[in-house]
Amino acid sequence: MRTNSESILTVRLPRDRNTWSDVTASSSVHVNQDTHIEFLTYGPNADFVSLLYTVLVGGGNRLTRPLKWMGTIALHPLRWLQTLWPVGWSRRMVMLLVMQALDNAIALRARKRWFGRGYRLTTEQNRDKPSPTYIDIGNQAAQWLAQQTGGIAQSNVLEALGNIPTTAHLVGGAVIGADIASGVIDRHLRVFGYSNLLVCDGAAMPANPGVNPALTITALAEYAMEQIPAASPAAPHAASGARRYRSRSA
Repeated sequence: MRTNSESILTVRLPRDRNTWSDVTASSSVHVNQDTHIEFLTYGPNADFVSLLYTVLVGGGNRLTRPLKWMGTIALHPLRWLQTLWPVGWSRRMVMLLVMQALDNAIALRARKRWFGRGYRLTTEQNRDKPSPTYIDIGNQAAQWLAQQTGGIAQSNVLEALGNIPTTAHLVGGAVIGADIASGVIDRHLRVFGYSNLLVCDGAAMPANPGVNPALTITALAEYAMEQIPAASPAAPHAASGARRYRSRSA
């Protein structure tokens, strides 16, 4: 499945600027042809999320990025100590969701649990089209915003210390196709080979849109519902069946 080719950064502001009182995704900007940055907030009570962030770290690999992280701490110890205090973080931060319209992919694998029964889902990078673990222009945008506001730019801990990509949007995996050989669902989002089964979420999207896919997913779901025939008033049994069909699809 594909991702939005993302990096999720934050800027910790020096004081509460009331950014948290807006809707979650309030505004966005295209910084170049491939890169779109959306500004996010999670309200005043999401301080726990601050534990996922540390000081900003540049690009590298699983060996060099932790070294860069330690170097940044050595150069700016007070700045690092400030990032460790979570209280009030959610009221004093702006999150930068950096998205690119590039064709990147990951795979979901079922692995047997080490303890107990059943399986767990793990992810693997696609060898030919790996998701980015660092987007330089995103780091530049976070640094610029930090300089303009007097804040502290922050990287996601997984990206900074493990060089592990982070994504907020998984798309694809059950894409639209002309037939069962080329896709999972048809142009009306009906699963090939099954009756009354539709896919109406991001799994139906055949490619990375490069922006937040929420509105595209909503449009796809509305389109799928429009393909369901309206119930006939003269056929109460059919109407009941249509209502059940609509409920299960939604």
